[in-house]
Amino acid sequence: MDKHSDTRGFWPGLLALLKAAFTPGSNSPRHVLVVELEKPIPVTHKDDEAAIATLKFNPGFIALMNRLRLKRAYLIATLEKIPFKDIRDVDSAQHCLHWLRFLESEVDNATGNIKTKETPRLAVNEVEEFEKIRHAIESVGVGPTSLEK
Repeated sequence: MDKHSDTRGFWPGLLALLKAAFTPGSNSPRHVLVVELEKPIPVTHKDDEAAIATLKFNPGFIALMNRLRLKRAYLIATLEKIPFKDIRDVDSAQHCLHWLRFLESEVDNATGNIKTKETPRLAVNEVEEFEKIRHAIESVGVGPTSLEK
């Protein structure tokens, strides 16, 4: 058995799925989708992560990602500014935009280009100024009113 083809959890799960699908009276759907591949997909290795992480420095990869971002910007501009004759064209453009965003996020996650938003930090003087303003504000309805004097 190949060291990368650990299937201990695969067969029991597959057997349970098949039993549930073909047991008379079960609520499971009665169809099974079989996906056939022309060429087998290679098994991932531990070294793949390191190789994928180096892609973000490859000029060809950077150019390809820039093309995807340019296509995404074109689709956004098209959706915002050009009137469509058919709703199907709008749906198609929106689907393309969705998949471009999905692809970009998956590639960014795989290559380590995850962009996180940093919380802006207030400077000490901004906090002090805020406190000065807060203390200077008079609250309405607090303390004696002019009628009670």
